[in-house]
Amino acid sequence: MLVALIAGCGPSAADRLKTNKALVRQLGAINDAADWDKLDTLLSDDFQRHSMATIGNPEISSRDEFKRHEQAIRALYPDRHVTYEMVIAEGDLVAAYATFTGTNAELGKPIELKYLVMMRIESEKIAEIWVEWDNLAAQSQLGLWPPPAATGNMQR
Repeated sequence: MLVALIAGCGPSAADRLKTNKALVRQLGAINDAADWDKLDTLLSDDFQRHSMATIGNPEISSRDEFKRHEQAIRALYPDRHVTYEMVIAEGDLVAAYATFTGTNAELGKPIELKYLVMMRIESEKIAEIWVEWDNLAAQSQLGLWPPPAATGNMQR
């Protein structure tokens, strides 16, 4: 009888962690495929994204804003791809160390950028994202750093 009660209590904690990690990997695959409609099933209605690294728009406060943000990234990096190197889950949080690769459409230059992301899962959907990366490394790879005027002033 006790086994039947335990079995009927829903997924185990370990199963929930696996499911949460799978949601994070699914987000990368959806963005890589530019399958924007699937974001409706993956992100919560009150979705938020936070990032001090995002130039001009560090806070995103809706699923639709996030779609537009990702579409802009896709336009700038049409061959974009995300690889999750490490994914760790605890409770309702999932943290990942990932690599973003792509070719900048305006500059024709490739980029490989490591970043850290943490996502909060609520009711089997991604409710909140915090993501940070090294903008200086990105600018350097694209040939935008150091600025031409500053090149002569840098000490070695």
